[in-house]
Amino acid sequence: MWAGLALTTPKYSYDGKHLTIDELLARVPEVNEFAEVRAEQFLNLGSTDVTPQHWLGLSNE
Repeated sequence: MWAGLALTTPKYSYDGKHLTIDELLARVPEVNEFAEVRAEQFLNLGSTDVTPQHWLGLSNE
């Protein structure tokens, strides 16, 4: 890698299903090279299904 330029580009695809946080993190194992990630599943909804009520619930966590 040179100055932020990767020699290979990871291939990630969108298949339309909802992923749990564990499934999402499993698809990007490289994140562990840069950060210690602790995840908490709050919702399992598509982004178009999230409402202001959900955001309020998240803010109370």
